[in-house]
Amino acid sequence: MRRFASVLSVAALAVAGLVGCGDDSSETSPSESDDAATVAIVAVNQQLTDFATNGDAKGFCSVVAPSQRKKLFRKTSCEKTIAPLLKGQKMSPSLFKIESVDVNGESADVGYEGRPGPTKFVNEDGNWYLGNPAP
Repeated sequence: MRRFASVLSVAALAVAGLVGCGDDSSETSPSESDDAATVAIVAVNQQLTDFATNGDAKGFCSVVAPSQRKKLFRKTSCEKTIAPLLKGQKMSPSLFKIESVDVNGESADVGYEGRPGPTKFVNEDGNWYLGNPAP
């Protein structure tokens, strides 16, 4: 249970979602790609904010990277684990205020206002998600 509480608390600080990150044009410069990724990550963050503050476990789990869902929730579903944690927490939108986004290819470090250390986001199959939420 401690591991999943950690997942929730880090995710509550981080936040991501199922948003594409631009096209695959070879004419796109790294800066333009990073800008598109940042826009996508901010959109995912808004989804996560909405899901967490409204206690929507299914939506919340949809913004956790598929590779991480398989790894973290082997014995039970993400929704069954996260639902009671969301109900037991008061999630304020202020927890999800982004301070910085540092994109590095298929991953990004997102800093949140008033929170130590970055939260990892990853791009899987062209969509940005909350990456490894557990330390």
